[in-house]
Amino acid sequence: MVTLLPPANGRPGKPSNLTNFLTGNPVQSTHTPAGGPALLLMGGGAEADSAFTARAYPVNNGGDIVVLRVSGGNGYQTYLYRELVQQLPPELQTALQPNSVETLIVDTRTKAHSDYVAQAVSRANIVWMAGGDQSQYISLWRDTALSAAVKLAYARGAVIGGTSAGMVATDLAQWVPGLPLIYRRLLRHKFTQPGQTFDFSLSLTTVPASFVSAEGAVPIDPY
Repeated sequence: MVTLLPPANGRPGKPSNLTNFLTGNPVQSTHTPAGGPALLLMGGGAEADSAFTARAYPVNNGGDIVVLRVSGGNGYQTYLYRELVQQLPPELQTALQPNSVETLIVDTRTKAHSDYVAQAVSRANIVWMAGGDQSQYISLWRDTALSAAVKLAYARGAVIGGTSAGMVATDLAQWVPGLPLIYRRLLRHKFTQPGQTFDFSLSLTTVPASFVSAEGAVPIDPY
């Protein structure tokens, strides 16, 4: 598990079966996050551009961005590296240009334990989890070097965020297909049951509003 921040560009060898997409500078940034840590949570659908440009990119401070997925491709590369930068005020575009954007397809627990993944994630100033199936995130990423690296990045001031299932993965409790539905008493019992717990443990004070099933939205009482 990652407990200390690895040095920049002390990149371990990439596993031959790990798919990645890298845009920008392959030499890792030494810029530290500015004004973090922060959480960037989106419920699905189109990303909120202004949340990135007004909030996340100033914290990123020209550092590296890592996108985590269990499937899919390079859809975030141009968006995060170029399109959002073009929406920044002209006088900030150079300073807030990400050093790099790297997408990692982490679809096995072996890959989630790899030194390459842990090093890249722990040194990122933004870690963004794409949408998908949160049950896969739990089964593949929980209690791995990857989840430890996410928490280390957050501790050093990075932005941790995601959309849809990626958002849910940041919370202490979440509904997962195949498990019992979350009951109204969930919050009163402080996430003890029957939700699944993910090892990011970022101590959010609310449950993301994405608990749905084939029967519709799961009713949850407020605190």
